[in-house]
Amino acid sequence: MVVLGINAFHPDSSACLVVNGKVVVAIEEERIVRIKHWAGFPEQSIIACLKAADIQPSEIDKIAVNRDKSAHKKEKVLYAIKNRPKLSNVINRVNNRKKVGNISFLLSGLFKIDEKTIKNKTVMVEHHFAHLASTFFTSPHQKAVICSIDGFGDFLSTMWGEGEKNKILVKDYVTFPHSL
Repeated sequence: MVVLGINAFHPDSSACLVVNGKVVVAIEEERIVRIKHWAGFPEQSIIACLKAADIQPSEIDKIAVNRDKSAHKKEKVLYAIKNRPKLSNVINRVNNRKKVGNISFLLSGLFKIDEKTIKNKTVMVEHHFAHLASTFFTSPHQKAVICSIDGFGDFLSTMWGEGEKNKILVKDYVTFPHSL
């Protein structure tokens, strides 16, 4: 199985290829475009990964994007009601969600494949769950305690759980604005 992983429209945008459970290549877009913490669609990273692994876009089985706009909706709404964020912040978040929602369109143009085919291969993965999955499923371990501590992807700062065989059980998480 060939999985293209994408971190887009978020600082340190990047791409990676996992082939049969092994990370084959990964690169941050900033290494190519030479802009520190570049945040956008990592087109050059995707191209570089495919070239380095000698894989054609048609050989990709799944495309995993480490963002899920539907994740933690309740927490987001409660926070907004309680804290009344500035309108500019709300507009910024809405615009970012639109960009992430366009990933299938951007990939179809890059790969010269129809957008429906790309959408059928694309899986939106909650940000911290993506961290848990990328470390556990590419490790040699059949069972492990796993933890992600990161900068508020999908409204969380931290998530932890247990991985066993081909499953991950999330035990708990910490929501914005809290951290360890």
